[in-house]
Amino acid sequence: MYKEELIERQRELASIWKNMTRTEQQVFKEIVQGKTYKEASESIGLNPKAVDNALRRIKTKAVRRECTAARYDEFSFVYPS
Repeated sequence: MYKEELIERQRELASIWKNMTRTEQQVFKEIVQGKTYKEASESIGLNPKAVDNALRRIKTKAVRRECTAARYDEFSFVYPS
C-alpha cells in the first residue's frame, strides 16, 4: 500500500472515530484488540447484544462515510459463534 493511501485511510478512520459515541469507541477498541463479543462485553460492562449493536452502528457510520476501510475484514471483527 502506498504511503498516500495509508494517510487517506487514517484520515477516514479518524473522521469515523470522531462521530462515534464513547460506548462505540470502547467497543471498537476491544474488538480491534481481538476480543470476542463476550470478552469485550465483560471488559466494558455491557451485555453482548449491546456490543453487537454498537458494532452495527459503527459499520453503518463507516459505510455512510464511504470509507475504504469499512470492509469488515479490515476492521478485524470477531464474530460470535
